[in-house]
Amino acid sequence: MNSKIKICGITTKEDLLFSAKAGANLLGINLWNKSPRSVILEEAAKLLHDSRKEMVLLPEIVLVFVEPELEFLSECIKVLKPSAVQIHGEWSKEIEVNGVRVIRAFQFGSEEDIDEIESWPGSMILLDAHVEGMYGGTGRAISKELVCKVKRPYILAGGLTPENVAGAIKQFEPWGVDVASGVENAPGKKDHSKVKAFIDSVKMGTVPILRGD
Repeated sequence: MNSKIKICGITTKEDLLFSAKAGANLLGINLWNKSPRSVILEEAAKLLHDSRKEMVLLPEIVLVFVEPELEFLSECIKVLKPSAVQIHGEWSKEIEVNGVRVIRAFQFGSEEDIDEIESWPGSMILLDAHVEGMYGGTGRAISKELVCKVKRPYILAGGLTPENVAGAIKQFEPWGVDVASGVENAPGKKDHSKVKAFIDSVKMGTVPILRGD
């Protein structure tokens, strides 16, 4: 069974629809205002409204937050109607918010993190590299030795590209893979050839040949 594919840091309708049609299973929209890929709530609402007019059945939409206030989180869920919310940083043990499941994101930097990762009561986690003061989208990979110690299903993030994702899947067999910077020309600006190559690499289990424009 192929790993699920999450394209994260979507900021435009063109990137959203291209990723959806290319075969992504999940699409991440970042609402943390310190991210170079962030959009404000009103922009996210327009992005999804316009996209749904052209493609009624979109992949699962995942809203990305860092230590959000519950009131803001609830408002975003009410307006945007996501399939899940992905939360970085400190968080309570709540596995759902307003009926929407929480994907807990862990910045995985040492063996000391493993107990917290394994004990999280929700059904899904995301593993990303630990970079001080950063929450995803850094392009930094997690230590292979650390990833191998996690025994529960997870979405693997951190440093994935069209060229290395097939190897990562073969080695770790994650439930899903997450990419942002690995398929971009600039933060929040997807390179469609890289998006397609990443998705094809996951589905075929091979390293794609990238051709320039």
